[in-house]
Amino acid sequence: MSESEAVPVFILSYNRPLYLWACLDSLWRYTRHPCRFILADNNSPDAQTREVIEGFERRGMFHAVHYCTENSPGRVPWMLEQHQDLIGDFYCLIESDVSVFDTAPCWLERMMNHMRRHPTLGMLGSLVDKSDFVDYDAARKLEPELPEADLVDLIKNRSPERNIAEQGPDDLITDFNNPPGRLLLMRTAAVAQAPYTSDYHWSQRMKAAGYTTATAADVLHRHLSLQNFYDYRDYDTRHRNAYFRSMREQTGIKD
Repeated sequence: MSESEAVPVFILSYNRPLYLWACLDSLWRYTRHPCRFILADNNSPDAQTREVIEGFERRGMFHAVHYCTENSPGRVPWMLEQHQDLIGDFYCLIESDVSVFDTAPCWLERMMNHMRRHPTLGMLGSLVDKSDFVDYDAARKLEPELPEADLVDLIKNRSPERNIAEQGPDDLITDFNNPPGRLLLMRTAAVAQAPYTSDYHWSQRMKAAGYTTATAADVLHRHLSLQNFYDYRDYDTRHRNAYFRSMREQTGIKD
């Protein structure tokens, strides 16, 4: 497959149908570069999640949809294996709490342009809209009894993305240890030398293999999970952390 052909865009969903609808609607409306959307739902218990996906199936959005029967930390490599015949020089990975903006060129075209200009770039992320971060003092006022560790985790109060400096539109940001893993454009040749794992360790594997990783300053997304504090107050950050620990273990990383 050449670069001019459709880029596979792999979407992983699990619960939170409000965010899933916003994610899929933005991708459906605002992606103009040729692509194929492939979604795997990781056995969401919330029945409305499937209703959301089926609505976008009726729109004709997807090349393929997988309704999985277990919540597997190895779902991403499983998706890649299922559709390896579609993967050319690049592919995207997207978590279902991401919403993209309407831009010209579109988000995918911009990311592809960076990849073409920088042949050693193995992993490219996008910049978060910081306005979605919840203010700590406002959160504490609303939840005075919530344990400190839970509040800090829920509003991502220690995220380095809160303080990222303004950049020029053509800049590649390398201030982070890694591009956040919720929206990534991957170079297939780099992944062959640095196999999939959690975003930080994946970035380190890329660098060890001689590739660079960065965040595109001209591609902005909303990280809808920053609104968990309001929309999904019972979101279990401990369960999430355990899930990613299991994922790292399956991909050869020991904490």
